[in-house]
Amino acid sequence: MKAKIKRIEKITEFTNTFGTTFYHQLEMEGVNGAVGDKIEIGKKKKQEIGWELDYEITERGAQEYQKSKTPPKDVVPPTPVTGHFPQPFVKNDVQDDILYSVCLKGSMDFYLRQSEAGIEEKYGFNPTNICSMALEIAVQAKKDIASLKTK
Repeated sequence: MKAKIKRIEKITEFTNTFGTTFYHQLEMEGVNGAVGDKIEIGKKKKQEIGWELDYEITERGAQEYQKSKTPPKDVVPPTPVTGHFPQPFVKNDVQDDILYSVCLKGSMDFYLRQSEAGIEEKYGFNPTNICSMALEIAVQAKKDIASLKTK
């Protein structure tokens, strides 16, 4: 529920290792200025009259001020920064995806052929190097195609 603060009855400050929390006893102003709920809520910042507050009552009882809390915000998945999470899906051009797949397949075929021929020992190729080269080729090919499209 969202309402404006009509009156502040009491503010109690509590400090611990997590910081300071201000516990407020508030009288809220309902729709069209009607008297709203009387709530008790903890906030990191002192609230002021006239501020709008989003809250939900967690415990109704015989007390004058009902215990409440700030409702949870919509959960948003973490944004990938360091590659630890999958990148968000971006629809690419189908031709770019085909080219990327062809480059990967070609490099893996090359690895299998050179492995069978014993070239790995002679030139020091290994699966990790081959995959890295395949990705570099595919990325460069996508960049080249993108630059051709803009010309």
